[in-house]
Amino acid sequence: MKNFLIIPDKFKGSIDAIQVSKAVKNGLQRLYGDHFKSTVIPASDGGDGFLDTIYNFKPVKKVYFRSVDAFQYAIDSYYLLDVETNTAYIELANTVGIRHLQSNELNILKTSTHGVGLQIAHALDAGVRSIYIGLGGSASNDMALGLLEALGFIFLDSNGALITYSFKNLSKIHSYELPNSLQKKIQNCSFFAINDVLNPLCGPLGAANIYGPQKGGSEETILAMDGSFEAFVCRFNFPYPCDISLEGGGAAGGTAYGLKAFLNAQFINGFDFLASIACLEDLLVTQKYDCIISGEGSLDNTSFQGKLLGRLIDLTEKHQLPLLLVCGQCHFDASALTNTHIIELLDEETPIAQCIAQPFDLIENKVYHFFKYLLC
Repeated sequence: MKNFLIIPDKFKGSIDAIQVSKAVKNGLQRLYGDHFKSTVIPASDGGDGFLDTIYNFKPVKKVYFRSVDAFQYAIDSYYLLDVETNTAYIELANTVGIRHLQSNELNILKTSTHGVGLQIAHALDAGVRSIYIGLGGSASNDMALGLLEALGFIFLDSNGALITYSFKNLSKIHSYELPNSLQKKIQNCSFFAINDVLNPLCGPLGAANIYGPQKGGSEETILAMDGSFEAFVCRFNFPYPCDISLEGGGAAGGTAYGLKAFLNAQFINGFDFLASIACLEDLLVTQKYDCIISGEGSLDNTSFQGKLLGRLIDLTEKHQLPLLLVCGQCHFDASALTNTHIIELLDEETPIAQCIAQPFDLIENKVYHFFKYLLC
């Protein structure tokens, strides 16, 4: 009996990881009927689907919460709470993510992480001692200053006057104050930032330069943001100072850097977090899989830089297992990969619009035909 590990990421802007998993399983079922086994792990490296992944593996409950989106309009959201361990899990994309906005609404100068700060404050009031924040899929580039303000940090100008965070006010922020009650809650809590990028806060590979264009930032705006945040970091007295070139600090528009510098958050690689809660190494040893099936919407060089697919390739090579990657389209030269197969939804008969609009059936059919004709 064939045995498969199904561990896909989302196809961004098209279909989530849970539905991708179902489509893959449907394709296998068409071919093998009931004569196959599978382990399904809808994956998230910290962005969209982070809470879904945790909900599959942890004894948590959903805490529904009225928060605000990236433009600070009311939005129904939730986070997860593990009562036994006093641990909260928060997904940035679930509240202030880019997926909640239309492309013509994107404006990197006005979007904020404020809504995530409201969730953190709510969790701290509930007495949690650990908070894991999944980063990714953000619509903002505010270095978590909106989040911190919502949490209760008070920003002051050089005269000691209260100042509300916005990008135009960034150069005026001189110091901060923290109410004693909030300071005690923060000191009694450990913070963890889950992300899958290596980008620093600033510079050519920084948050604004790499991710700003997809968030509605013009070339002029991105240049101004990058320079302004670099100047801010160089002059501001953080409670937990860290190097501006901190690897991963640029995640979620610099939210990772802000969490580290203000809350002393520890960084955890998204794949390492997923592998830990899913006991992935143990599964690969004990389950004797015939093939691992993964994928994401678009394969390119960044897909393999410390992210899910790159780490899966390392694992499959270590355990000498074949890997099938399903994607919308591939912009990557896979000739150097051994024991890895790639199938694309996009082909001569299937335009990109159909790939985006009808991915479920396409994934099912591609998986079915692959195993029927190529690997049976």
